[in-house]
Amino acid sequence: MSRKDRRAAAAGARRGAAGKPSGADWSTVMFAQAMRHHDLGEFLAAEANCRAVLARDPTHVGCLHLLGTLAQQTGRFEEAASCFRTLAKSRPDIALAHHDLGMALVALGRAEEAAAAFELALSTKPIDPKMPMPDEAKT
Repeated sequence: MSRKDRRAAAAGARRGAAGKPSGADWSTVMFAQAMRHHDLGEFLAAEANCRAVLARDPTHVGCLHLLGTLAQQTGRFEEAASCFRTLAKSRPDIALAHHDLGMALVALGRAEEAAAAFELALSTKPIDPKMPMPDEAKT
């Protein structure tokens, strides 16, 4: 944790009546810190922040996606698939969740399950129309 992060955490603790920010504010701060850690390549710190948020809110969209991405980036494909599957079940309207589940399943060699996930991704209106899709899914 950087000096700036420690100061922000200390200031946040002083603000809360019981020393704790409200749930939504805390989750927002923790997720922002997780993203910052990820961007800096501090994967363990990013993962710790995500897990802390998910302990309070098991369907936090950002943390489920980031935790799955971290797992995928570090070769933990079963864990990545689990995160993306949870995200896809809680928010079936997010095409990227289905896409990323498909990518994790491809890495695990589970082609039929991956194809089904890609089909769901293609049938869901993407939040981002520039969402990357593997070449196999485009045909």
